[in-house]
Amino acid sequence: MKTRLTPLAAGVVAGGMAAAQAIGQTYELDPVVPGDPGFASQVGVRYRSFNRPADHEVYIGSNLGASLGRSASHITYATSPTGNPFSISYDSTANQLTTVIGGVTSSWGWAGSTPAPELRIGIYSRSANSSTTATVSVANLILNGSAIGGGPIAVSSSTGTIVSSIWSVSGFDFATDFTLTGSLDLTPAASFNSSAEGSKVEFYFGTPVPEPSTWAAIGTMALIGGWQWRRRSAKRA
Repeated sequence: MKTRLTPLAAGVVAGGMAAAQAIGQTYELDPVVPGDPGFASQVGVRYRSFNRPADHEVYIGSNLGASLGRSASHITYATSPTGNPFSISYDSTANQLTTVIGGVTSSWGWAGSTPAPELRIGIYSRSANSSTTATVSVANLILNGSAIGGGPIAVSSSTGTIVSSIWSVSGFDFATDFTLTGSLDLTPAASFNSSAEGSKVEFYFGTPVPEPSTWAAIGTMALIGGWQWRRRSAKRA
């Protein structure tokens, strides 16, 4: 059974989510499309720089766009058909998020003090030119021993421009202990543009954020509920 949490439910059922996780819940990859809720990331992992050895290939941290908010590591990527097995895990006792890829371990301190009921996976590919095809694929995703359905997910570029796709996994509180494993598969390095950020895979753990129109609807419902309560109270008086 696939589990999805609406933005409202994500906040309401966080306390009961651990029980669902304990009974063998199944999970599914869902594409993020226009109109879906926004997203507030708490912590993340980025695999990047597929054809730029001078730059770091792995980022992990609370702000992957700022050097003070992340840890950076060098690895050497394998290309198809070998693939790059990876793991991302969180230890709530040690308050530490860890990723292992290419035989290198990278960690970041994260308290996980508030629920993080959603994982968002961003896949980006940019080919070196219009004569090559660069493909980035994420496959065999397993969360705490349960396979995540809907994969593999892949993005290909053959025009020298960035092509991207964003996916979500919900119904699990990623601020609790977890281990996520999978495989990152890449076409040969020469097929990718030399930009460090043009081709990458990102894993962000955080919270869905309702759009302003959703908050407005919530406010309207609250006002209507208050008006109805006052009306019933006046009748009883």
